[in-house]
Amino acid sequence: MRDRMLLSVLVTLAVACSPSPDDEHVGAPAQAAAHAESEEADDHEDELIELTARQVASAGVRTLIAGPGTVESTLRLAATATADLDARSHVTPRVMGLARSIQVGLGDTVETGDVLCEIDSPEFGRLVSAYITAAATLAMDEQTLSGERALLERNVELAQEVFDREEDLAKKGIATLAGRYEAETRLQDARLRRDSRLLELESRLAKARINLVAAERELEILGVPHDDLAGMASAASEPHATLGTYTIRAPRGGVVLSREVSDAEFVDTATTLFTIQDLSTVWVQGSIYEQDLPRVRRGAKAIVRLDAFPDEAFAGVVAVIDSAISPTTRAAGVRVVLENEPIPSWSEPLPIRPGMFGSIEVTTGEIEAAVVVPESALVHEADGDFVFVEVRERLFELHPVVTGAAASEQVEILEGLAAGDRVVSAGTFLLKAAARDGELGEGHGH
Repeated sequence: MRDRMLLSVLVTLAVACSPSPDDEHVGAPAQAAAHAESEEADDHEDELIELTARQVASAGVRTLIAGPGTVESTLRLAATATADLDARSHVTPRVMGLARSIQVGLGDTVETGDVLCEIDSPEFGRLVSAYITAAATLAMDEQTLSGERALLERNVELAQEVFDREEDLAKKGIATLAGRYEAETRLQDARLRRDSRLLELESRLAKARINLVAAERELEILGVPHDDLAGMASAASEPHATLGTYTIRAPRGGVVLSREVSDAEFVDTATTLFTIQDLSTVWVQGSIYEQDLPRVRRGAKAIVRLDAFPDEAFAGVVAVIDSAISPTTRAAGVRVVLENEPIPSWSEPLPIRPGMFGSIEVTTGEIEAAVVVPESALVHEADGDFVFVEVRERLFELHPVVTGAAASEQVEILEGLAAGDRVVSAGTFLLKAAARDGELGEGHGH
């Protein structure tokens, strides 16, 4: 009896503790859903990155509000910096002779008017002698005219005084008419001699002036500055004066690209002595394929980037589009002219050097976009583009995005971001490291 009661109790407990079929059918999915929800919450938390205020400051993290904007459509062209050929001078002598006193060498910087070298030239010496002779002749003729004019005028004055006296005596009845007539004749003769001689002297003086002007022009054609002409005449009076030294001066400021002359070398008017290049402006030459030509206009905005200065952007406009297509490359040249001004990343003057490689980004149009962010906000990965969105203060979430039109610093966002979202525009390096590693120094990733 006692054994039968104990068995009954055990059976009752077993039935009460075992799940019913209905309970098993309902409980399994509920438990699976709860587990999946927990895992999804954990995955979502893994995408969040929280930084301390100190990390935000040290990493230079900056944010801005994404919103609508204008994105310029652009065309990127491979390009090379070249010298401005309109600012290049080939220096040749205008007289033949022996080169002396070479003052500059390859790579030197010169200013307009600097002495490059001197040439001993007999031809130049003859021209200088002709100029000095003409100048001296003119000076003597001027002096002669001045002296003789004074004498001739004095003769006329004396004759006038005699005539006036005879005229006065005749009126008083003291002098005879013959005396008055003779005085008048002498006065007329003095005036005639004066006018005739002055005419002769002035004619000779005019010829002297013409000869001097002609001599000056010959020297000026040879490049002798007008201010140096007076010095030549005074220097000629010194003992052992050298009249045949022809000075070659720089026609423009710039850099000496070539020097093709040596001391005591004979040169003539066909010899190129120096090549001087002004590098204060440079050309950047790009190539555009013929199918893209209709998209480009002269005067269009252009941004030049050079491999030597990856952090610099040089603003300019399209100045020239070649009028012919290359038969081999099927492309035309596009030229942007830049002022070669100092840049922060290199302290050397004239930083843009001919031969540097880079690119030209030409603006071809504009697009009105609903959401625009700066290029610096994008995180480029193998599986796509992303941005970091600040969901609340110092808490960031990585969003995949689909980009559209892009130009220089602005990018259109087609999907993955809404206007009004606050995105990270600077300091993404630290956030990328945290997103990859799952942990971040003093901060933490979930």
